[in-house]
Amino acid sequence: MIPEGFVRALDGFEAVLEATPPDRWLSPSPCEGWCAVDVAGHVIAGLLVIEMRAAGRPLPRDDPTARRMAPGGRERGMLGPERPAPEGADDQARLLALFGRDPSGV
Repeated sequence: MIPEGFVRALDGFEAVLEATPPDRWLSPSPCEGWCAVDVAGHVIAGLLVIEMRAAGRPLPRDDPTARRMAPGGRERGMLGPERPAPEGADDQARLLALFGRDPSGV
């Protein structure tokens, strides 16, 4: 069962997306170096990961789509340099490392 608060949060996020005028998607966000579409994409990608985990599906493992996205994210300052994943790391930790995040906390 999906918690009611989570569903309300998703509904609120959807309302914000729908209310965003087309000419505002490239406007700067409060996150330095990010625009509105970057933030929306980040949230949506996170929701896809949550959905995959909740459904018991594995996260992308060295996903070529993720590998193609990483350089562009680094150029825009959204991702850090790729980090080494710990020995025996799971899919989530490897993806975090690819995106420049510290996978040791996973």
